[in-house]
Amino acid sequence: MDASFSNLVQITSCRELGKLSSLLTFGDGTPVETPEDWRKKREELYHSVIEMQYGTQPPKPEVLEVEPLSFSEKTKVYRIKAGPASRPVTFRMIVFFVEGAASVPAVIDGDACWHYPYNQEFFHAFTDRGIAFALFDRTEIISDFQDPEKKSPLYRAYPNLEFGALMGWAWGYQRCVDALLKLGYIDSNLIAITGHSRGGKAALLAGALDERVRIVNTNDSGCGGAGCYRIEAEGITEDGDPGRNETLEDILNQFDYWFSEKMAGYYGHAGALPFDQHELKAMVAPRILLEGNAASDLWANPFGSYRTAAAAQAVYDFLGVPENHYWYYRKGYHFHKISDVVCLARLIASLRDKKAPEGEFFKLPFTIPDSCRS
Repeated sequence: MDASFSNLVQITSCRELGKLSSLLTFGDGTPVETPEDWRKKREELYHSVIEMQYGTQPPKPEVLEVEPLSFSEKTKVYRIKAGPASRPVTFRMIVFFVEGAASVPAVIDGDACWHYPYNQEFFHAFTDRGIAFALFDRTEIISDFQDPEKKSPLYRAYPNLEFGALMGWAWGYQRCVDALLKLGYIDSNLIAITGHSRGGKAALLAGALDERVRIVNTNDSGCGGAGCYRIEAEGITEDGDPGRNETLEDILNQFDYWFSEKMAGYYGHAGALPFDQHELKAMVAPRILLEGNAASDLWANPFGSYRTAAAAQAVYDFLGVPENHYWYYRKGYHFHKISDVVCLARLIASLRDKKAPEGEFFKLPFTIPDSCRS
């Protein structure tokens, strides 16, 4: 390992609010011994890590319509209408397609509300490798601000369900999967989803819920995503600046509407949560999970992300697919960089072409102090 990279960021202190639970033990203490047992354990986790944290998952839509709006040389724009027949939700999906190709892999990104996915270098990272790139604006489904009167379209569609914005955004990813499969020019065995920051939280949730997704990629998703509630850390970035990770209290102070209302009951008591994010990651198994982190993005808890990744690996090992869990760190800060996108594109291409994946995986940018070892 490059010594300069392994010491890029300094973890100066950490605090454990509690131990991460065993993924291979049922709630009653009996062991998970077979893949069939894991399916049951996964159902057990659903009620805590999913429903407790994000709320009730809306049901399968009664209606699904995919209406073409415009085609240009390299893009196709559709209107998706989905949900209950009495009050469906509509939003746009833009597909940067592979000209002249059929049955291609596809990536779905819900971050059209931000500017960078429209960067040509961003979507060409996929299309130049023969991968379609579908983009939607998750804030068309649920707005990204406090909405106490629940005026956003998905809240109006399901007024009797309690869920936060992250669950609604994850619902959008699932409807894009529906739409791409209905359109028919996508390889149904090679669908990937990605997102950054709060979009990465939504992508990880959607991937845990939707087993049609082969590759789940979360980027710099931190608290409520690939991070950890129980493990808090302070450190010094590659530029010498001190920082700490976002806590449960931090995120609920500003973004409580992302989560289930039940999360408020654990404010100040993160160690008492009946779950942590290693469980959410494990729910993707045996499918492929690619976790991207920026070394100096201390707010997103790179140390906690490593700890939950290491814990989730136990399930991948148990299911006999240790190679399906990838994680990496790059230099820099909180952003969805082209290098992150290229890493995902290369992984998809390697699966399609049945080749060994390219990428710099499993290298830590920090040395773990003895005081922070479990």
